[in-house]
Amino acid sequence: LISVLVIGLYTFISLVLRLSLTKNLILSSFIIENMNDGILVVSMRDIITYANDNIYSIIGYQKDELLGKDVKDFLATSNDVEAVESKTQIRKKGLSEIYELNFLH
Repeated sequence: LISVLVIGLYTFISLVLRLSLTKNLILSSFIIENMNDGILVVSMRDIITYANDNIYSIIGYQKDELLGKDVKDFLATSNDVEAVESKTQIRKKGLSEIYELNFLH
């Protein structure tokens, strides 16, 4: 009986945590999609994995032109490429930052 209760309690806590995370994820997604800023999310290999709608109008590329591509292919200067490479090394240490880059339009 106790093992069933523990499993039930674990399942309940897991469900509550998932619902809370889902709620936070939905709220975060809503906020990101409705920001005036253009936002790109890149993987540890600098591959674009997410772009909000504003980034498309800001830099002039369509979704299929960006997603799955290396972010460095769209940067305007070698300084921007160096910045991405530097920030990637920082991200590999478990840290993240928000930063701006200059893109080709």
